[in-house]
Amino acid sequence: MNARIACLVGLAFAVGCSGSAASSTTANTTANITANTTASPAASGASNLPPTTLYVADRCTGRVDAFFSLANGNVKPAWTIEGSATQLVHPASVAANGDGIWVSNNSGGPGVLRFAADASGNAAATVVSAKPGSAQAVSVDAHGRTIAPGMNGTIATFAADGSAVGAIAGSATTTTFPRAAVTAADGTIYVANSNASILVFGANANGNIAPRAIIAGPATGLKSPSALAFDPNGDLVVTDESGLAVSIFAPGASGNVAPLRRIAGAKTALNVPQGVAVAPDGSIYVANASGKNVLVFAPHADGDAAPRRIIAGDHTGFICPAGVALQ
Repeated sequence: MNARIACLVGLAFAVGCSGSAASSTTANTTANITANTTASPAASGASNLPPTTLYVADRCTGRVDAFFSLANGNVKPAWTIEGSATQLVHPASVAANGDGIWVSNNSGGPGVLRFAADASGNAAATVVSAKPGSAQAVSVDAHGRTIAPGMNGTIATFAADGSAVGAIAGSATTTTFPRAAVTAADGTIYVANSNASILVFGANANGNIAPRAIIAGPATGLKSPSALAFDPNGDLVVTDESGLAVSIFAPGASGNVAPLRRIAGAKTALNVPQGVAVAPDGSIYVANASGKNVLVFAPHADGDAAPRRIIAGDHTGFICPAGVALQ
């Protein structure tokens, strides 16, 4: 591992560094941990890094940027994935685990792409779904299954090897331009439906099947849910791009139920929030598309709470960040 990267990661976990690497990094604050860092993951062993990397898919720049997860302020990406070989075209969502990085193209280009875990620069991707515009988002569950909701209302699933498994599709599903889909620890599939609802399907749902539960109604406060994630407690975290909010629902929520918490208001700086990811400590990362930034909220943030960190500025290169993932 590159000595400077190793020291940065050590700093993130309050691990000491020695030698010249330590003297160079301790001169910077933790808040600016990624400033002026340009090492590529291939050189630094990024695939072996602890889970401190923040990936940001920007639909307008056509690239995926990687930051260290404690990044703050106007900082440069540690590395980027971009170029003709990547086949990235308007990337709208990103997912990552130790086995790879998955990206959905919002329009144009293959629907779902998979990159190596240490991908950087003009890295070639494996095509998971070739149909352009076939995926509005992408997520990967604990078993390596990829779930990709499409503009046609279909929720497609792919095995870890990229082979098609099946699809939730048909009038009984009540899907209407689904924006995102994620799986809970028990395999239950949650779908952000653009008609102000969240659909809940069983772990092995396939075909023209009705959802087993629907979160919808005035009490939910949902307007246009855009992305989903789970926090360490199993609570469902939902970004709402037209509601300018982040709502947190209890596990098993159903019907016209109020969220446990709802982050909304002028202090939040939410401006068309889209992608969302949750860190192991419960911190909530939001791709704030029209704000041209990534907001980081405290684990128990509620109401009109200001983000505790904002990654923003010309050095970030953000134009319309749409997806975030942590690894």
